[in-house]
Amino acid sequence: MVKKKKACLISGGGSWGAFGGGTLQKINNNYDKIIGVSTGSLLAPMAAIREWEALKFAYTSVNDDDIFDKCWYKGKPLNKKGKIRKFPIIMTLLLGQKSICTSNALRKTIDGFYTQEFFDELQYQNKEVLVGTQNFAQSPSQIHYFSSKNESFEDFKDWVWSSACFPFFTSLVKKGWKDENGNFHVGQWSDGGLSDLVGLKQLNGGYKEIDIILHRVKPEIMFEGNKVENLMENVTTSISAMRHDIEFEYFYDEIKDLNKHGARVRVFWLPRKPSPNSMIFNRKEMSEWWEEGYETAFDANRVEIFEPTKKKF
Repeated sequence: MVKKKKACLISGGGSWGAFGGGTLQKINNNYDKIIGVSTGSLLAPMAAIREWEALKFAYTSVNDDDIFDKCWYKGKPLNKKGKIRKFPIIMTLLLGQKSICTSNALRKTIDGFYTQEFFDELQYQNKEVLVGTQNFAQSPSQIHYFSSKNESFEDFKDWVWSSACFPFFTSLVKKGWKDENGNFHVGQWSDGGLSDLVGLKQLNGGYKEIDIILHRVKPEIMFEGNKVENLMENVTTSISAMRHDIEFEYFYDEIKDLNKHGARVRVFWLPRKPSPNSMIFNRKEMSEWWEEGYETAFDANRVEIFEPTKKKF
């Protein structure tokens, strides 16, 4: 009997990744390939080898200081309500800096949780993890995917870090890479979720069971109620509008195409918006989200199932 190839795709979502982590633990599937962008790239390597307790500890024991570098003249970029603080913006503009914060702390956090042993186990089990990151040095800017099978341990961690760096808030990671023709370039890398929701186009056929973990609630039309009270909220709302178009314009069409090739696709949504802003990292909240993600994984309001298209004779 031919084994059915299984794949999982994980979206970005910052601290809400704890919710997706709990969901993945409950699903507990033995995937052949996992594709991750942003927080999805942080979840993917250990989810691929089902190291659930280590992954849970990583996502429920961190706070803002494990993600953002401390900067005495700026302070934290967000207040407790998830609103962007004005002073860090002013200081960033005055100093001509590229981002509100830097994220070397995140790279050290990755070092602390993702060990050589985990990476070696990924190779031993012949699993593949792809992480997507956006190259800002390229014009037009494009997302590129890097495979755990083609990268060294340290390079792979760099690509995970790059993918998880959110634009405006965290560093642009400067790192060299080779294009498909083997030519070397130096890139400036950021959030892989900026232009690709989950990397559906990276599935190269043959996968019959596909799970998609979205750190999003199902899109709903709301005619009023979104408050825009200052310049930064105007900017972030504009970005949100553009990202919605990018993320969902072809999402369901791509799923239908997978169905035509015999794939059964399950989409796991968030049942609610966990917090006002996914860029706040709170240990207590993230622990609760992990448990909620685990307990509600298969709730009807969270899961959409798309069956393979029946062949016409």
